[in-house]
Amino acid sequence: MNSNTYRPLYLARVIEGIWIAAASALGENHLLTQAFETAFRSNDPDLMERAIRLLGGSPDGVKQRILFGVSEPA
Repeated sequence: MNSNTYRPLYLARVIEGIWIAAASALGENHLLTQAFETAFRSNDPDLMERAIRLLGGSPDGVKQRILFGVSEPA
């Protein structure tokens, strides 16, 4: 069986995980949270890749808050 068959499933799982982490770290109304929610709910691989690129282009502090659970200094 071709490994590309599972690519959309794995991508959707990654997007879902980042969406949950972004909602927790940034709140439901943050642009990144909404981008990952839209990408996950649409199940569109292009939107999923765009959401990942949006995360990649975000400031380091935002990425750390989402990916590592690092809070902003008070």
